[in-house]
Amino acid sequence: MNILEIKNLSLKISDEIILKNINFELKEKEIISIIGKSGSGKTMLSKMIMGLKNKNMQIEGEILFKDNNIFDFSEEELRKYRGEGIGYITQNPLNVFLPFQKIKTTFLETYLSHKNISKNEVIELAKKNLKQVNLENTEEILNKYPFELSGGMLQRVMVAIIIGLDAKIIIADEVTSALDSYNRYEMIKIFKELNKLGKSIILITHDYYLMKSISERCLVMENGEVIEKLIQN
Repeated sequence: MNILEIKNLSLKISDEIILKNINFELKEKEIISIIGKSGSGKTMLSKMIMGLKNKNMQIEGEILFKDNNIFDFSEEELRKYRGEGIGYITQNPLNVFLPFQKIKTTFLETYLSHKNISKNEVIELAKKNLKQVNLENTEEILNKYPFELSGGMLQRVMVAIIIGLDAKIIIADEVTSALDSYNRYEMIKIFKELNKLGKSIILITHDYYLMKSISERCLVMENGEVIEKLIQN
């Protein structure tokens, strides 16, 4: 069953064609990769899937999440979709976290705005989810500021937050590009575990090894178009 469908998606900004007639679907519990050179449209496509648009964009087509077009969502529906429907992991996690806000506060603000639970329950859930991404010293991490953690650890914190929101889809945008071999391997293990938990995953990547390791299908992008669709063995 498809959880996400992109139908005839095209995007122009100031008459420049950014995306052109994109069509693909994502099944429940599936991992797909989207590859292509810098500037091919991969990241802009991921932003469209997140529903990140503005009035300067001319958009045609549909993005269906559970058969509902996200371009028709209200602001409240979009907020819910971006937490409980889909989560986004970036290659630059420091840009996501507020620099002088402890990790604990980020968990509290995020979970309390999406879930009907107490502050104590948030902390317990945060610790549980941090352990799921192989971060054992949970109390110490929760009391750290983002700049006190490595990029690889921060990415895992982002994954832990998404797990707690029960997002059905995870978009991972070039998440292994700046990681050393150990953290790269850890991230691959985490994605495999998330998939076992029922998550569908879209990998935006240049990492051929990552793509071959866990993707079931691969879309190749060039100049804003999907030029090839590959099925992995």
